[in-house]
Amino acid sequence: MNINEITMGMTPQEKEIYFRHMEKRHAEEAEKVEDEKNRLKSYKESLIEDILKIQPDYSLDYLKKLTTRSLERIYDYI
Repeated sequence: MNINEITMGMTPQEKEIYFRHMEKRHAEEAEKVEDEKNRLKSYKESLIEDILKIQPDYSLDYLKKLTTRSLERIYDYI
């Protein structure tokens, strides 16, 4: 559905309320996405720290380039 179909029968006041609600909803979703991104970044940093504590042979630059899944595999292996 496009925006015209959604707001076709609405009064200007209803449209204003609808758009305010949608802006709030989009802001909340963006915040959730940002929180998840930060959580995954912290998790990856934690994995790197743990790997380096156990196996200091790996370089920090090498580990930072790897995906989280690859880091999990390395951690499980050591």
